[in-house]
Amino acid sequence: MSTVRLPAQPGLLVVHVAYPVPDMPGTPGPVTACGIDTASMVKHPWQPFAPGSRWYPPYLALCVCSRCDRAVRSQREHTHAL
Repeated sequence: MSTVRLPAQPGLLVVHVAYPVPDMPGTPGPVTACGIDTASMVKHPWQPFAPGSRWYPPYLALCVCSRCDRAVRSQREHTHAL
């Protein structure tokens, strides 16, 4: 469902999510859920274990972009409502 993206600059750590490119699982899209270009970001190898699992590693919980997190939660709520 999502790919964790980290800024490439050392010392700057905010965890964003970028949805995968259609038909290319594991390939992050060009922008994060909050609208930031992913070109200068590094893909983190984290993958959720099951549907509904958190989209980021637990040890990075304090670094999660709140706008990306809201977007993922909103998408999950919308998906479950259908």
